[in-house]
Amino acid sequence: MDPKFQVTVRYGFRTLRYLTLFVEAPDAAGALRAAAEEIPPEIVSEVDLVELRKAPASLDEGGSRPPRAGLS
Repeated sequence: MDPKFQVTVRYGFRTLRYLTLFVEAPDAAGALRAAAEEIPPEIVSEVDLVELRKAPASLDEGGSRPPRAGLS
């Protein structure tokens, strides 16, 4: 099973907002590619920062995946 990653995307021109995605990939580059495919098209032009981290340990231990964060 591939490692799990948490990708946080900051977007917005007037008000900064965040979208958190959880993806599985063999490495960081794969995680970024997988996350890029999940970014909603309506916010792509407003993205200015992307942060990649290993997902919380509870996810790697077979814990349930948190619900996908909505657009805030």
